[in-house]
Amino acid sequence: MFKFFRRLIKKIIKKSFPYLVMKFQEIGEIKQLTEKTRNLTDDNKNIIGDVRQLTGEIKNITEETRSLTDDNRNIIGDVRQLTGEIKNITENTKQSIGDIRNITEETRSLTDDNRNIIGDVRKLTEENRGLSEENRNSIRELKQSFGLLTDSDFQITKLKRMLSKVEYYQPAYMIGGINLVPQRECKDRCRIIEKSLNNNVVGLRILDIGSSLGYICYYFADRGAVTEGWESNPKNAEVAKLIGQINGISANFKTKELYLETLDDIHIGKFDVVIILSVLHHIIHYKGLQYVQEIIKNLIENVPILFVELALKNEDETLFWNEAQPENELAIFDLIKDEIIIKKIGEFSTHLSLKQRPLYKISKKKNNIIINGKLYLYDKKTYFAYNDSELPYINPELGRNYYFSEKYIIKEYFLNAFDDNLKQITTEISNMLFLNNISKIKTTKLIDFEISNNRAVVILARDDGDLISDILGKEEIDPEKVAKDVLEFLSVLEEKNYHHNDIRSWNILWNGKNAQVIDYGLMSPIVKDDDIISLLNVLNTIQMKFKESSVYGIKTFPPKNNFVNPCLLRLYEIIEKGERSPKKLLECL
Repeated sequence: MFKFFRRLIKKIIKKSFPYLVMKFQEIGEIKQLTEKTRNLTDDNKNIIGDVRQLTGEIKNITEETRSLTDDNRNIIGDVRQLTGEIKNITENTKQSIGDIRNITEETRSLTDDNRNIIGDVRKLTEENRGLSEENRNSIRELKQSFGLLTDSDFQITKLKRMLSKVEYYQPAYMIGGINLVPQRECKDRCRIIEKSLNNNVVGLRILDIGSSLGYICYYFADRGAVTEGWESNPKNAEVAKLIGQINGISANFKTKELYLETLDDIHIGKFDVVIILSVLHHIIHYKGLQYVQEIIKNLIENVPILFVELALKNEDETLFWNEAQPENELAIFDLIKDEIIIKKIGEFSTHLSLKQRPLYKISKKKNNIIINGKLYLYDKKTYFAYNDSELPYINPELGRNYYFSEKYIIKEYFLNAFDDNLKQITTEISNMLFLNNISKIKTTKLIDFEISNNRAVVILARDDGDLISDILGKEEIDPEKVAKDVLEFLSVLEEKNYHHNDIRSWNILWNGKNAQVIDYGLMSPIVKDDDIISLLNVLNTIQMKFKESSVYGIKTFPPKNNFVNPCLLRLYEIIEKGERSPKKLLECL
């Protein structure tokens, strides 16, 4: 029985065990869920506490909100009031918009008018563009005119203003537009003086005493003289200087009066001519006749030629200086009357009376210079070595004089004026002594020379012929013969190991048949200037009939196409290849 129950229990357990296991598992899960629920309950309790706390805060916020609601009610009232005002403003704005619409309509009509105006403006602009181009051209022309006016017309305005403050005694030389009448004309006296100087004043040093507004100085400076004016009135001197700035002619003016003391500035050799026009009668009035006689004596001792215009006694008895004048105006020359030649060259009217004043040329009975105790007479004196020489214009104070007669030429160099003078003239003397002993070629003969502390003088025989530079375009010159004669001269120098160093058209004489080289002041064993290239330039000068450049040391060949003569062209090409021996070049001719 027991076994039966045991088996029965085993069967029951065997059948019920899975169910019991499942139930036990569910009970375990329930326990776990119960534990979790307990944990959740604790959390809920905490949440409920937080909710209760939040509920209290909400109550506080609600109270505050109630107070804010009262404030909002007040604000809403204010907003309603503002809304009413805004409605009123809106009504006014609508009315303004209506006005604006009306204005806009009016503006549209005005805009149409403006469009028309703009169209007109555009048309005018196009027209103005054309005018602007014309204006630009006009402005360019004006600028060019102003460029000219700057140095002339504007100065003429200044000149007119200055002339209103001085005595307009002379015309303003070579200046128009003054519209004033001078008290005296000057051209007539200048022309008669120029004629008495053989119509050639080039190189002459001329002093005009009482130069006034400078007409005399400018007249002769314009013709190649070197002029200086003495004027007692400083305002006149300033006007004279301004005239020179306008006419572009160079002349020197000094504010200086004519007294015996001021004549110390006029030493021998400084001036070739002194002009004194209608000045001496004033000095006679203030200083006396004897004083003026001393002035004339002093002047003629230092200056070869004087031109003097003299006022006459009683040409107008009311003039303040009339009583002091001598009965014979020539009395001013009494101290030297046996030493001079007095020649009346004209009579000229004045602004003071109807009588004319005589103009005299005063010269020594013969121009002379003493060298080594000998008296040498000459016909002309200048400090130009040849016509159109540029040297005096480059350096007027060079300190050289040239005296010309039919038989000889005298060169006078002042040694304190220019350092190169002593070197050049002594070199020339030495070279001439050397050349005079060579019979193969024709050279200038040395007649005499003198060297002192302050000057060196050499006297040369005057050779037959004229300088090529002086007869260009006037006489026929054979360039092939010139080339042959010059190369013969240079070949002789080559034998002596010398070079001329200054082959120029103004250093070669032509007598119609032969050429002769002169001027030996730069001749040296040292090459300083290419004689052969210089000869080509002389030949070009002869063919083209204009003087070559005076630039020293030039190495430029003249244009080859100017050498149309076959013989000269062959010579040119040989030189072009580098040949410089005069002897070899002579064999090619």
